[in-house]
Amino acid sequence: MLQAFAKKLVVKLAGKDETSLNLHKLDGRKLKMSELWDCCNMLPCFADRVVVTVNDLNAESLNKDDFDYLVSMIKDLPDTTTVIFYVTGIDIYKNKKSLTDKNEKLNKVFQSVGHSCEFSFKTPSDLAKTIITKLRKAECDISKDDASYLAQKCLCEQAVINNEIEKL
Repeated sequence: MLQAFAKKLVVKLAGKDETSLNLHKLDGRKLKMSELWDCCNMLPCFADRVVVTVNDLNAESLNKDDFDYLVSMIKDLPDTTTVIFYVTGIDIYKNKKSLTDKNEKLNKVFQSVGHSCEFSFKTPSDLAKTIITKLRKAECDISKDDASYLAQKCLCEQAVINNEIEKL
């Protein structure tokens, strides 16, 4: 789900062309600060901006120098550069409720210079309310237990639930 939102954001900012000179996709697990710096400081080519995506960066894996360099780089980005950090394949939480210390510090830097959001899964009971509301708008009815069951069967993924609601 998160990858789909990240892709929509990239298309909105950089266009549909995956091979664009203004789009740079980096793997956060193998990230080199020099490579990130190079991508962030490129001038846009026939476009308004350069878009850099970094997937699965865990700040805990960075040494102090790299972490400090990353923070300073993010704080001093050119106006023509947009960087999107997103995490899909690694766990950056220490107790499933809060980010690890370095990841929390990095998130605060993101919030100070841009935007940060969390895409967390909703519980089946939370999704049941959404399902009931959507079906009522379509002049259909479903019990709370059945809506909760539907959410569980769809693994609490909103896109899958929306497909199932359309079938109903």
